[in-house]
Amino acid sequence: MNAMNSAMNSSSLSAPAPSRLPDAVQWSEGMLLGPQHMQQNDIYWQEHLRHRLACIAPHFWGVRHLAVQLVRDTIVVSELECVLPNGVTLCHPGNFIRQPDPLLQLDVSACRAGEPPMRLWLMVPERSQAAARQTDPGRRYDSQVGLMTADENTGDGDIPVGRLQLRYELVLSRTNPAPGQGACPLLEVTRDAQGLLRIDDYLPPMTCLSASSHLGTAGLLSQLNARHERWWSQAQQLASEASGYGLDGKLNSAGLRNQMVARHLGGALPSLSALLHAASHPERLYQCLAEVVGHVAQFATSPLPLKMSPYQHDDCLAQFRAALRYIDETLAAEMDRVQQDRLRAPRAEYEVIAFQAQEHGGFSCKLPPQIDNDLIIEIKPRDGQSSADVGRWLKQADIAGISLIPQLQRQRVPGARVRPLDTDEVTRQQLPALADLFVVENRVVDLADTGRSKLFAAEQSLFIQGHAGPHTPAAIFLYQKVSEGSDTV
Repeated sequence: MNAMNSAMNSSSLSAPAPSRLPDAVQWSEGMLLGPQHMQQNDIYWQEHLRHRLACIAPHFWGVRHLAVQLVRDTIVVSELECVLPNGVTLCHPGNFIRQPDPLLQLDVSACRAGEPPMRLWLMVPERSQAAARQTDPGRRYDSQVGLMTADENTGDGDIPVGRLQLRYELVLSRTNPAPGQGACPLLEVTRDAQGLLRIDDYLPPMTCLSASSHLGTAGLLSQLNARHERWWSQAQQLASEASGYGLDGKLNSAGLRNQMVARHLGGALPSLSALLHAASHPERLYQCLAEVVGHVAQFATSPLPLKMSPYQHDDCLAQFRAALRYIDETLAAEMDRVQQDRLRAPRAEYEVIAFQAQEHGGFSCKLPPQIDNDLIIEIKPRDGQSSADVGRWLKQADIAGISLIPQLQRQRVPGARVRPLDTDEVTRQQLPALADLFVVENRVVDLADTGRSKLFAAEQSLFIQGHAGPHTPAAIFLYQKVSEGSDTV
């Protein structure tokens, strides 16, 4: 693989500024106009456009979309959109009928087990002086009779407009098969020890993250999405763990450490979140990862961060893997530390009991033998829900013992009142800092069937009946204070 990378670097796949640009065609009144003038004018504008684009965005070229299958020993490309290093844009199968039929496939049985992967290239002939001469086997274009086309000024006067269709082919080679810049790598094929062919995890030059979707979960967008969700989850977990208060009301050393790690990680992720979508260029995401690496290095074991190299458009997989590995390993060490802190910490103050989801937006939970007059519950929002959403849902719900709910609804008597816990209460009672916590206040009600009684009692089922629909929370948990001498954690 190293040999292949060296060969790739020496082949100068990156599109450098051209050593020379064509001069403009001289137009004058009364000149004898020939096809050459139009052709050279087209070449002039194409080359200057490519040059300006390369100056603004050096990595403008690469695969944009690829749909491919490996059928036995044959690679079949059904859809392809890419820009070659020389600026030629190619869409397969294209918008116009092609002759012959656009079958883009290649036999890759030449791959041998135990050998380095072989690379599949898309190659377009260089533009020569006879680029459209149909008898030239090295021509760039096939001349096709176009469809009948009307004059847009009048809407009629249909005439056939001939088309020059780009010729292209697939080539299997470990090095660039084109002497110039007329080839773009698409994928790598390898044969395993069992003799089975497979498409390797190689990431081709890409103009957007979605170009590697043919690799499934090994695609760059899929990998980054999975890491992004995991890192946000770890940042939230670390922030919630930053609640280790001592008797003086201040964060202890473990809490301060968790808070510091959560701040550094949380400060790096918003830019990644903003750019992580299918249309983003991989180079932008690599720069975002460099920011994450810098933030993560603030709490890594070594004070020196990973030394990252400039973005390699030809083969960026190794770079992304190195950055992801560094971030993952550093965060894994922090999460192990958090786990060890939990094991060394005194026994938890609360037992967390999950409510069971019922039909029509209801949740039920059998209360422990010993309860306080006021209960503490946590509401877990669904994706897209805010704390305000779940708070409104809870305040509109009927809360009481399961046997009292029908009577409350018949007599229009409100159930237990709820209110959110404020920051001081959460700190004082050593509850999770970022959880959506509420107090359920018990009281005595006078009902026609049962007389005076409390809304809920120990060892009975507490029922929360809210409105069913999109605002129903994902889950509800009861925080039961652990009594001294209890074995429950």
